[in-house]
Amino acid sequence: MFLAPAIIYVVLFFGYPVFKNVIMGSQDYTTKTFFTGEAPWVGITNYVSIFSRSLFSTALINTALFTVGSILGQFIIGLALALFFRRRFPLNNVLRSLLLLPWPARALEVVASFTVLADMVREVGGDRVRVTSLVRADGDPHAYEPSPDDARTLRGADVVVINGLGLEGWMTRLIAASGTRAVPVAATARVPARRMQEDGKTVDDPHAWNSVANAPAYVASIAAALVAADPAGTAAYQANATRYTAELQALDAYVRQQVGAVPPGRRKVLMSHDAFGYFAAAYGVTVLSPVGLSTEAEASARGVAALRT
Repeated sequence: MFLAPAIIYVVLFFGYPVFKNVIMGSQDYTTKTFFTGEAPWVGITNYVSIFSRSLFSTALINTALFTVGSILGQFIIGLALALFFRRRFPLNNVLRSLLLLPWPARALEVVASFTVLADMVREVGGDRVRVTSLVRADGDPHAYEPSPDDARTLRGADVVVINGLGLEGWMTRLIAASGTRAVPVAATARVPARRMQEDGKTVDDPHAWNSVANAPAYVASIAAALVAADPAGTAAYQANATRYTAELQALDAYVRQQVGAVPPGRRKVLMSHDAFGYFAAAYGVTVLSPVGLSTEAEASARGVAALRT
């Protein structure tokens, strides 16, 4: 990635013979020798020679001006390249190209449908990814309405991570509108789907993330997606996934311990809608809710009455 600007830099720095008789023809010998192209350090010899004769000579001033001008010219050209290729050549790496230093790998652009998935991607991806969540922390993935900015964000994505199981009904239209080439990755691909009744139909419950027991499966799907998009980061992704999975398994054990201390008959939780079915199944808890899986539904009198248990 850094070879193109590095090559340009070398050509500029060592290509002074091209300008020898065209640009410097009217200057004195001392200044011209600085641009003979033999090597950049020829200029240092010129400075020593000039200083030995006269501190404020015209030759010294000319040489200094051309030295500063050449450095500024190279920086401006590098900056222009960085602006033109701003996705591939970030601005903060311009100085690296001017110094012929390797640039860090470009961060993988990952778009997650909502914040829980974004947090998981950051844990697995570390500093190799840059994550954007479409639905903000105070948003609702059930009823989210995408904006034109979301389409632009999605267009630049290398990886798109969604929950799946029908949660993001708006994502299909957004992907089509954005023109992105990234194929959506369902984080629930390795989670056994829980079936539930909704308006007389049997559907998949999409709220698998609400159970810590399912989190390692989410992590495995996310890690696989990042490895596929960025094979060079395989070791980092796998190490991060292993560490994060161990933390989640410890959290799962803690939840089981805490729930286990509650008498089975009292393990009841009242929720606004039925979003904790996976949690209930994993930890032996009864979840009561007046509405189904969607936050857009409204509670009925019969549904509220049924909560009196």
